[in-house]
Amino acid sequence: MRQKWLCSSMFPQKIVKYGNSLLSLYNENYSWDEMKTLSGKLQSKLAEVEDAKKQQVITNLVSDQIRQYYYIGGSMIQPGSATGSIYEFKRLKRQPWKWQSGSSVTYTNWDAAQPDCAGNSEFYMAAIRGHGRWNDMPSSYIYSGFILETPLNLKPAAEITYG
Repeated sequence: MRQKWLCSSMFPQKIVKYGNSLLSLYNENYSWDEMKTLSGKLQSKLAEVEDAKKQQVITNLVSDQIRQYYYIGGSMIQPGSATGSIYEFKRLKRQPWKWQSGSSVTYTNWDAAQPDCAGNSEFYMAAIRGHGRWNDMPSSYIYSGFILETPLNLKPAAEITYG
């Protein structure tokens, strides 16, 4: 884990309430595994887009931001199993997309010609700045941020009893 996770300067650029959760946009750059770990520590998950209404909220979040891409919670099954062979690439390209929670991606908003699994390494989903359509991405990209979804009914990690 990077030490900057402990840094007090990591604050979301934008936070919006959507239904029973908060969507928070961060401009920090992390790998997919680091984002998943961080989201767990914050009792959150990378944002999951189930319908056009939520997609509009995501589009509004990324419309005027500084990063080119913002990771959301979609990925392909077993992304780390790629061997580099053309057969493995074709097999992975047919894998279904899943949300971080494990549910299937049923609503989609892919950009033109996406997902393309370019370079046999793009197995993670990101919203594109400006229009919010999706692109498949490698596990880490320098010009990216991410969007977390946090339920409003959080349980305290610890309780203090007085008296």
